[in-house]
Amino acid sequence: MKARHGRPAEITTAIARSYAKQKQQVPVQTLPEVTPGWPALLQLSSKQKVVLASTLGFALSNMDKTNFTVAVIPMALTYGWSPITAGLVQSAFFYGFLLMQLPGGSLSTRLGGAFMLPRGIAVFSAATAAIPLAAGSLPALCAVRAVMGGGEAVAPSSIIDMLTRTVPSAERASAVSTAFAGLHMGSIAGLLMSPLIINAAGWEALFATCGAAGLVWLFWFRNVMDEIQASDPELHAQLLPTINSDVTSGQPAAGIPYRAFLRNRSVQALGFTHFCHNWLHYTMLAWLPSYLSATLEMDLTHAAHTALLPPIAGVIASAAAGYMGDTLIARGVPVAGVRKLAQTVGFIVPAVLLGAATQVHCSPNDMTAVACITAALGVSSFSLAGLYCTHGDLSPKYSSALLSLTNVSGSLPGMFGVAAVGALLELSNNDWNVALFMPSAALLIAGTVAYAVGVSHEPVDFDVADNRPFVFERRLRRWKSPGVWRAAVLRVARGLGKVVGAGADVLLQGNPPMQGPLQEGKPEISVRGKGKDSSI
Repeated sequence: MKARHGRPAEITTAIARSYAKQKQQVPVQTLPEVTPGWPALLQLSSKQKVVLASTLGFALSNMDKTNFTVAVIPMALTYGWSPITAGLVQSAFFYGFLLMQLPGGSLSTRLGGAFMLPRGIAVFSAATAAIPLAAGSLPALCAVRAVMGGGEAVAPSSIIDMLTRTVPSAERASAVSTAFAGLHMGSIAGLLMSPLIINAAGWEALFATCGAAGLVWLFWFRNVMDEIQASDPELHAQLLPTINSDVTSGQPAAGIPYRAFLRNRSVQALGFTHFCHNWLHYTMLAWLPSYLSATLEMDLTHAAHTALLPPIAGVIASAAAGYMGDTLIARGVPVAGVRKLAQTVGFIVPAVLLGAATQVHCSPNDMTAVACITAALGVSSFSLAGLYCTHGDLSPKYSSALLSLTNVSGSLPGMFGVAAVGALLELSNNDWNVALFMPSAALLIAGTVAYAVGVSHEPVDFDVADNRPFVFERRLRRWKSPGVWRAAVLRVARGLGKVVGAGADVLLQGNPPMQGPLQEGKPEISVRGKGKDSSI
């Protein structure tokens, strides 16, 4: 049998099959996955829901952090805090943030980011809601702030773990950039809402609202995970815990060569560069609303709204930095040159702008200083194309572990830098140039030199690098032996015995035995010291 125009039947059959195959594919291509309870415009794929949950988690985290920088102004008035006390309270957050960096990364690797993220958000949301209860006691308030920092420290590693498990490498850059945009969103949301809530209901209501927002996110996240489990079991299985393995490297979590990292010169320079970068951002985040309120005579609302400018500038500069870096590399510029150029721009230009801000006479009618600060914080986002790309240049396999390690040093400015600004303010009679701008500018210049001279962008095989224990570790291990402890105790006991004996001998030589009625009938007691007998 032949079709019309003399075509064979096989050709007609093939055309029919092709048409049927295209018809079967139409629903997959055009009809989105229907999820009950989601509006039509939000019918997202499972991967997109994971990215959305990560973005909102970051936004919630940074919003809580930003809200306190605004609320500390009325809190200081309520409790009569000095600048040093205000800085101490703000820096307490970073003690918990620092202590949970490496444990948070390890737990996220072992238990899964989807398991750890809601628990971290639950911890810092509960701590945020408890701030009004603890505010009357400075030690209690600092402890609550430290717990809050520990909860927020889990978020970055948890979110990176979730995205690594669920998003292919070809799509991961856009997913990570979208998730980290939540940090800027949180800053903007916090600076917008905090003055409104404080003026309407007091600073106590601000923290209660933030705690309630965390509770809402937790219920919503649980619902999202249930939806993913029902609609995409394969992707949901990827989010489940993978005990004793590192999803980013395929190696046991305990096998990460941290000692080799610490011995590497480039990693050491990266750690210092990370410290300098975060000094600028953490001190500005904590003190910018106070600076605007005190120096430019702004009320709380205008100070918070003016503080919106740097995160907006940061979003724009981040996009420009990424475009510049990718374009230059595509045109054949060496990667090392692009990274160092981006980092130089991200540090030197802000240092110059902060120096210019110190030369401007600040007044309510002159916003030049605000423009310099905004531009400085915005341009510093060029570090995203320098510092934050270098971990992957050194070792794609261990880039996450390297970032968590350098972020330990990056947390130190939050612990000490924020409090140091408060101390410098008090010592310098509220001179913001000395306390805030000059230290940041000096560290940015030092960080530029350290990065340019100390960082190499050649890949490093850390698996074959020197990962032996350090000398101090070997000494500590010897002290763990019970025999070493017994010998040490005996040496201390012998030493104390010699000291006591020598002291008794000297004492008795200067005080001869008593004579008289009080000595009568008293038994003789022999005290032996250095081979000599003395009687009382």
